Amino acid sequence: MGAETVELSPVAGRRRYLWGMGLLLGAAILGAGSVGLVAWGWSTRGRLAILGLSEWHFVLAGVFLGGVAGVAGFIMLFGQVLGGIRRTWVRWAATTASLLLVLATILVWLFALLFLMVMAGWSEYTEVESPSGVRVIVEHGGFDPDDYDIYVQKSGFVYVWAAGTTTVGNEPALTGCSLAEGDSVLVLTCGGHVVEVPPVGK
Repeated sequence: MGAETVELSPVAGRRRYLWGMGLLLGAAILGAGSVGLVAWGWSTRGRLAILGLSEWHFVLAGVFLGGVAGVAGFIMLFGQVLGGIRRTWVRWAATTASLLLVLATILVWLFALLFLMVMAGWSEYTEVESPSGVRVIVEHGGFDPDDYDIYVQKSGFVYVWAAGTTTVGNEPALTGCSLAEGDSVLVLTCGGHVVEVPPVGK
């Protein structure tokens, strides 16, 4: 019993082709942007950007939307491309290979989403402001509970990694922090823990 095919008018077929290609192009742009953002963040030991969210939140959104766009674009092009193959066995082989490739891609995509969800949700971020209005963000890493990273404000929404500190197992978490401005550094005080934080550009 052969598979049924639906004939599309030339206009509908062309529209579907353009939509499919546009979705695949959008998926490629989102994917490249996500990879570039990860590389950019790692080059500065992570970069907090836009409204206090880490780059992992934006990479998660980019990978999710890119994956959805890629699958939708493939579905729109799938029937048209394979429908043009006249030999039955070639069409069957191409269909099987395409479905296996899509399945493998979806599995990788789901794994990437899980990893990014962990990275985006594991760390805790606390904003500390000095009396004059200078802000830093203290990141409590999820992998090592004794590791903290401090980011200084570069612009209205962008914070750049500036310093790191490590507590010991019996020390309390960095809570109740205050920020003061020294002669050439910012001084972050959290209980008895004092961290000198160079300002942006130092």
